[in-house]
Amino acid sequence: MPTIPEKLTITNVSSDVINAIRNSGSIDYARYIPVTTPDADSIRNVGAIIMDSPNLRNAFAADLLNMVIAVHVKSKSYESPTARLKKGELMHGETIEDVFVNMLEAELYDPAGSEIDVFKRRFPDIKAAYYMTNYQVMYPVSISNEQLRAAFYTADGVYNLIMKIEEQLYTSDAYDDFNMVKYLIAVNIVEGRIKAVACAAPSSEANVRSGVRTIKATSNRMRFMTDEYTIAGVKTHAQHEEQTLLISADYDAAVDVEVLAAAFNMSKAEFLSKRLLVDSFGNIDVRRLAACAPELCDNIVYETLPNGIKRVVSADLKYISDDQLTALDSVPAVLIDDEFVQEYDVLNTIEEIRNPSGLYTNAFHHVWRKYAVCPFAPAAVFDTTGSPAISAVTVSPSTANSVKGGNVGFSAAITATGIIDQSVVWSLTGANKDATTVDAAGNLHIASDETATTITVKATSAADATVYGTATVTVYDNLPVYNGEIVIGG
Repeated sequence: MPTIPEKLTITNVSSDVINAIRNSGSIDYARYIPVTTPDADSIRNVGAIIMDSPNLRNAFAADLLNMVIAVHVKSKSYESPTARLKKGELMHGETIEDVFVNMLEAELYDPAGSEIDVFKRRFPDIKAAYYMTNYQVMYPVSISNEQLRAAFYTADGVYNLIMKIEEQLYTSDAYDDFNMVKYLIAVNIVEGRIKAVACAAPSSEANVRSGVRTIKATSNRMRFMTDEYTIAGVKTHAQHEEQTLLISADYDAAVDVEVLAAAFNMSKAEFLSKRLLVDSFGNIDVRRLAACAPELCDNIVYETLPNGIKRVVSADLKYISDDQLTALDSVPAVLIDDEFVQEYDVLNTIEEIRNPSGLYTNAFHHVWRKYAVCPFAPAAVFDTTGSPAISAVTVSPSTANSVKGGNVGFSAAITATGIIDQSVVWSLTGANKDATTVDAAGNLHIASDETATTITVKATSAADATVYGTATVTVYDNLPVYNGEIVIGG
């Protein structure tokens, strides 16, 4: 069962931190290190003892990282902007399975058939979703002997060193976590997995009021049993207190918070706890995403730093186009059930190693998580770009020639308005052999024993099956030659 770490606060008194490490450390601490008092002289004296002994110094640095910083960074991660979406920390080896039991079908009462039907088994409609570990990153940080020595010079030096390291680790992780959640929402929007609701752009006071009414109406509809807002198409509901509104910074600035709170039948304070402010749904840091989850990106370019470490310079998103990112910038808000985003910590720990040659300690903050969306939880995206629609699918090339046993690659261009799934489903007609196939990427393979002379390749909009494009392939035993050149295209 996922657990949420206890909220911890580090004392801002350096002597308290030093004494806590002394009391929890090995017996050598208590033998060689006296109890520290808050005054600067006592801290400097204890620091001198620690720094003059390599064993004590290395042990203190390790305990500072593991007993203080690691524990507090883990606790603080549940205070990040996405904290309300986090479900907790999993035990090692634990998996998450969402089980949804659909509504039962009503049956007419039939006295004549009751003696037969009474013993029939009715199997419940049970659906399940599993979440796998798909995010494993680490954040390296170094503590030099000089940094540690300087921390003992002043009364608050140790505390300041802790805050400096913690800020580096927490800020980096919180930024990447927020970036990952934005990507998760964005990719599900553009793939059409989140229900799009037409909403007025906030270009005037009247449009703002209209937009709030749209959000309120959608929130109200989610309270009733409906399959309109779930990916899996199951009937479910979410009460106001079970909903979270992710709202863009620009739209939030245009809308009175108290008006939105009233739309959710909440006080301003209650609503603010259910509002998650987002800079923009299309503002995804692709370079950082490529470093954390390279499988989500294409065309990743690396540079090698002077220390030999590789760093991502640039990348492209694999599943979201630039045009779609622009459209996502105009999204004012996304309304989700609290269970829609599934985020679990799998590992959150710090491992350290001493580099005696460089006189520093290297620490590696490891963060492993599971990210997914629940197909059984309702969600809606508010689209200000107009009613989403697919108007055309164009297949390229439109005609092609191939020999038996040959391969031809096709691509599909979508003409669309609004935020809508722009993927296509490939199919073919006219082939006589099962070995003649077209894959999900539009690559056609013609069987070596194919007898058909003409094959039609079809790309159908995944969002609207009535809109499609086609290409015609002429099959030859040998490719035709025109003016001494083999003709591949039509």
